Formats: sequence, C-alpha cells, structure tokens
Amino acid sequence: MEDIGYVKLKLDELLKKNNMSRTKLSREAEIQYKQIIKYCKNDIQGITFETIAKLCHSLNCEVEDLLEYVKN
Repeated sequence: MEDIGYVKLKLDELLKKNNMSRTKLSREAEIQYKQIIKYCKNDIQGITFETIAKLCHSLNCEVEDLLEYVKN
C-alpha cells in the first residue's frame, strides 16, 4: 500500500499562541481533559467534525490553523 502521509493536529501550537491552558480549553470546548492531552500528542486515530468545530470555536481559529497534512 502506498504511504499517503498523515494529518497532524497543531493543538499545542495554538494553545501557546492563544496563551491558553489545556484545562481551560477542555472546559470551553466541553471536551474531556484526557482527550485534549491525546489531541496535543497527536495520539488519535480519528476526530469528528463536531470536535474540530468545538476546538476552532474555542481557539478562535480556522480549520487550516488546526490541521496540517504531512506528506511522507
């Protein structure tokens, strides 16, 4: 199978840029703190559009600010 690359969440970068803690994001986005940690570490297999929308809303960013396609 061809190596197609992967999609990376740039959540830690956005948190630093917005001077926001993981705890505050968890509360504002109504996402469990443990899940936020996994997102920050890119330790996930998938993410829903609803979760992406919650993160973008809470961080006041666009989808392209949050996600990055990495070619291999």
